[in-house]
Amino acid sequence: MLLTAILLCLYCSLVMDSSLIYPIKKLAIMLNNYCSSYFTDGLLSTPINQSLVCGSKLSNTNSIKYYFSQLGVIHLLIASGAHLYFLKIIANIGLKFIPIKKQAKYILINTLLFLYVAISAFNPPLLRAFIGLSILQKSQFSKLHWKSLTALLTSIACSLLLDTKLWNSYSLILSWVVCSALSLNLRPLKKCTLIYFISLPILLQFQWVHPISIITNLLFAPVFSVIHFPLSFLSLTSETASLLSNNIWILTLEVFKRIQQNISFSAFKIKAPIYWLWLYALTLHVLVSLYSRNQKRKFYFS
Repeated sequence: MLLTAILLCLYCSLVMDSSLIYPIKKLAIMLNNYCSSYFTDGLLSTPINQSLVCGSKLSNTNSIKYYFSQLGVIHLLIASGAHLYFLKIIANIGLKFIPIKKQAKYILINTLLFLYVAISAFNPPLLRAFIGLSILQKSQFSKLHWKSLTALLTSIACSLLLDTKLWNSYSLILSWVVCSALSLNLRPLKKCTLIYFISLPILLQFQWVHPISIITNLLFAPVFSVIHFPLSFLSLTSETASLLSNNIWILTLEVFKRIQQNISFSAFKIKAPIYWLWLYALTLHVLVSLYSRNQKRKFYFS
């Protein structure tokens, strides 16, 4: 029944040529511009914080973007599903000190997350992550016991139904591939290595990513989630936080420069039709699902 509904959503998104979220997308762009105007101009950290908090696009000439791309951690600078989960954790920690009912807390957090998605002008990975999170929450409350991979596939179908232009979105495909790998119960190093190799066919559409990205992701992602990301939000309201964020990004840039200067990089890239990448993501999703079921059977009979 669920698979039929997902296939119906995918079919409708293919035959339609419109966006169901278009009526509010103009308002979302206005909110994005309004959010971006709150950050201090002239600082190295300003475009990064605007990207993380408001979902604004980073210029291709940005020095931090260049080095993060070279070392395979550019995804940390672009608002995505991971940032939505970071924000949810921060909101949960903040609301622990406020005496409110569980239902009110749930409504507040989800409203905050939706505003984050809307301000980003419905960035594809963020939209998919919000839908997926909502599906898992509904499943939990209704005791449907949906698995994360089921919610992932459903969120992809719903995203495409809401905005048919997302069939041309490489970031949505990459989000799907990475989330499929994240669903596996692996050690951090194995998981980072797996993500590097399975995301390479999509990343190669733009540039070669050095294997050093396995290590940079493993080491830098936790630091980013604890220091850089929260400071970006604090920079909205505090000049001190804004200056501190700027100094930390300057230090980060210097570290990444040193790493990049000691490694040789290739200019190799390859272009493939985007429908091949959709088929690749779907095939990978099926393989991960089969592997997860097989591991569960082994656990039950061991």
